[in-house]
Amino acid sequence: MHPSAMMFRVVVACTLVAAGVSAPAAQVYTGEPLGESPEVCAARETLEETGITVSNVEFVAITNHVLADAGKHYLTVWMRGEPSDAEAQVADAAEIRELGWFARDELPAPLHIYFQNLLDGRCWPRAPANLPWGESKN
Repeated sequence: MHPSAMMFRVVVACTLVAAGVSAPAAQVYTGEPLGESPEVCAARETLEETGITVSNVEFVAITNHVLADAGKHYLTVWMRGEPSDAEAQVADAAEIRELGWFARDELPAPLHIYFQNLLDGRCWPRAPANLPWGESKN
């Protein structure tokens, strides 16, 4: 892994998301204790999905997704962190087909709509300065 690459998972279609390429993702923990921060959630889910520990987790952007056909509206909080040197491993083959590090111009298709929104600048802030490859398109 190098600074201009980002970890991605190839998602198998499931009840919550369509198939596509995206970063490790989760909902904020709703069990006990309540109050998990986005930073803790991002680190926990990255470890659970990939076996990689991340540190120095920081905010990148928020994307807004209205899924009218499903009657759902999601806000996604995008975070980033510094990965350990651990080898990535698929932890849940029912959800994740494969993991890999990709440069922006080498991303496999199709991209998950949430991730596509981030890359296209349909987010706040519009041009996140701390994406692994620099700013979004807008």
